[in-house]
Amino acid sequence: MLMTKTLAYLLLDTSAEYRGGQRQVILLAEELHRLGEPVVVGLRPGTPIDRRLDPTVPRLPVSSLFEGDPFAARRLGRAMAEFGIDLVNAQASHDHLLAAMAVRLGPRRPPVVVTRRVDFVPGRGPFNRWKYRRGADRYIAISRAILDVLTGWGSTKTAFE
Repeated sequence: MLMTKTLAYLLLDTSAEYRGGQRQVILLAEELHRLGEPVVVGLRPGTPIDRRLDPTVPRLPVSSLFEGDPFAARRLGRAMAEFGIDLVNAQASHDHLLAAMAVRLGPRRPPVVVTRRVDFVPGRGPFNRWKYRRGADRYIAISRAILDVLTGWGSTKTAFE
């Protein structure tokens, strides 16, 4: 009999606002949790996503002073190891950089998947170049237009379905 390991997911969304992306995170986290899949939502305490998420879904409090905060990334990397996270799904640009740094500064290196919902072209600065070339193992573009933006920018790790 083939034994399979259930993956432990971290859905990372540190946004202070509540929009469609946050609603999608809640729906995904709650359904995975309902199905008995190990899932943790990384979020800022007290934000709308924190208040709306089912209280039985495990949370990982995340706080950073700025997008590339190395201290927050190290804390997140250690927490991911403690939770036994096998896959990180970053939900926004700021989360993308934080997740990419966390897996490099923490004791484990789970794959990072970035869900991209916006169709503007990423900036060409050094952080963005690093983030989009080396900061994720895979990108999920939620539309053909977003896929075109990412591939036009130079991303080769993009999926669209």
